[in-house]
Amino acid sequence: MSTQDGKVAIISGGTRGLGAAFAQALLEQGWRVCVFGRRDSEFVQQARAKGDWSDRFIARTVDVRDSAATQKLVRELNSTWGRIDLLVNNAGVSVPSLIALASDEYLDKHLDTNLGAAMRLTRQVVQVMLPQRSGKIINITSVVGLQGYTGMAAYSAAKAGLDAMTRCLAKELGPAGITVNAIAPGYIPTEMTEKMPEAVVKWNLDNTPLGRLATIEEYVPPFLFLVSDGANFINGHTLVVDGGLTA
Repeated sequence: MSTQDGKVAIISGGTRGLGAAFAQALLEQGWRVCVFGRRDSEFVQQARAKGDWSDRFIARTVDVRDSAATQKLVRELNSTWGRIDLLVNNAGVSVPSLIALASDEYLDKHLDTNLGAAMRLTRQVVQVMLPQRSGKIINITSVVGLQGYTGMAAYSAAKAGLDAMTRCLAKELGPAGITVNAIAPGYIPTEMTEKMPEAVVKWNLDNTPLGRLATIEEYVPPFLFLVSDGANFINGHTLVVDGGLTA
């Protein structure tokens, strides 16, 4: 039996890509996991069909920007399993656009999905964690928030804001036994990044000292470390996992 049996996690954007990889890893360790996203996915269907996960897995179709819907989901989760031990703010959107061509709708969508919605969901989950006097929050940021990229101003600003939120909440929530950390991935071959121009992908490949791009699976061990008891004294830290791109 895993030492994590019975612990409860909620992962935004957890139905596919990086979020799904995190969810699967937690389920394999015995966690109870709730994922949500705007669409169903092959991962969700497979997880629902897996016999020994059926009573430990919840998936919902929810847009992270819909605060009323996420609040309802957090209440459902707390009512069903009685606690929340881990929040992973993973949902995001990234479509490159030069600032001169960016519409108000484009800016609002990128800033709110990547930062505003994460802040609202965190507020909702923290209201469950505070009475427990325990919990972990992991924000998935990006190396784009650490250095500039042409055409990525809105996404970069939002991810930099998420890093800043990580540091602020580490201080605010630490006295209640809640740690807040972040993982800043480099370029990841996911459905979201498939929309990136080929030149962006080539730039990342050419400027990564290891000479290659990461796989989704390579982000799971760093994630599991931050989730583990071995990281209980790590708080307010952004773990950069980019093959040396930002070194």
